[in-house]
Amino acid sequence: MYDWANSAFSTTIQAALLPIFFKDVAAANLEPFVSTSYWGYTQSVAMIIAVVLAPVLGAIADHAALRKRLMVFFVTTGAFFTASLFTVDKGEFLLCSVLYVAANVAFASANVFYDSFLPAVTSRDRMDWLSSLGYAYGYVGGGLLFLINIVMVLKPGLFFLKSPVDGMKLSFVTVGLWWFGFTVPFMRHVKEEKVGYKIKISTSIKEGFRRIFETFKEIRKHREAFLMLIAYWFYIDAVGTIIKMAVVYGKDVGVPNEHLMGALLLTQFVAFPFAILYGRIAWKLGTKKALYLSILVYLFIMIWGYFLKSAWEFWALALLVATSQGGVQALSRSLFGRMVPHGKRAEFFGFFSVFSKFATVAGPAIYGFAAQLTRNSRSGIIFLIIFLLIGLALLSRVRTEEASKT
Repeated sequence: MYDWANSAFSTTIQAALLPIFFKDVAAANLEPFVSTSYWGYTQSVAMIIAVVLAPVLGAIADHAALRKRLMVFFVTTGAFFTASLFTVDKGEFLLCSVLYVAANVAFASANVFYDSFLPAVTSRDRMDWLSSLGYAYGYVGGGLLFLINIVMVLKPGLFFLKSPVDGMKLSFVTVGLWWFGFTVPFMRHVKEEKVGYKIKISTSIKEGFRRIFETFKEIRKHREAFLMLIAYWFYIDAVGTIIKMAVVYGKDVGVPNEHLMGALLLTQFVAFPFAILYGRIAWKLGTKKALYLSILVYLFIMIWGYFLKSAWEFWALALLVATSQGGVQALSRSLFGRMVPHGKRAEFFGFFSVFSKFATVAGPAIYGFAAQLTRNSRSGIIFLIIFLLIGLALLSRVRTEEASKT
């Protein structure tokens, strides 16, 4: 159920309504290319903080068996700051950025612990299927709330609201409630592993920092896992940036808000069967070949996106994203999960999250800088294509057969 819960944040906040709200309301007094750049920088700042926290939290969680409690803490914190976006008014882009950064850091930190539960709740043979199923349910959950949020914005009178802006603000509150509310089943039913000793929090923090360096050394001993992380860093940089910057890019090239929201809603529901399908493809062809397929689809999306001019093209690209978004994420998570040594789950997944989040530091920042430098949002796409190709080349060198023996 947690994929169902947290996807509301990744859909309504990260990908859809908040970028529109930022451009049209919070940063309404700025030039379009400037607001696009600032949104990219905001994304990068949030991820820098997440990068610093992820390995520390992972090491602490494994050492003191605090994964569940820390995950619940970050979910609660993230839901609070998400709902607090309701307070942002016109021109308050700095406040909007600060609240988003706080919520996004909590979101990313909670995911460190959530990802680390995957090897503990299923076998290696079922990891592809369960990972894909989680993403699939996430798309449906996020899509259902997003559908309600779209109605709030386009038909605010139905909810006794005065304007579309009020609809956006109320949507932020619903995301916070949805995220926290649907995490309750996880809180009640998922059990934390027991430890036979008690450790002070201060000791755990010190131990956490010590184990960061040990984990880095340990990962380097596992060539395939380490190479997989580097490959993932490059290709997920491009994928993550496309997802997070798609709406602001669409606005810059003149796509109306209703088309932006409608296309993203389509993505959520079409992504559900395709996330399941990629689990089946991985079972038939192998995880790595299925991952190749999803990355190549994104390469085509980026090339077409560079020449995007009309609303129908945005819809078409959104449909293509839907076919592979769940595949590239779920299969990357499960492929790396096959390479994680027993007893190193949270630490290794902490580094997996670090590489993921650090990638999305580079992508939005490069995209934003290119847009600000050239006064044109299309420029950043060229760098994303290069990153995707580098990741694909490195992935081809990962020997999954060797990794599965560890």
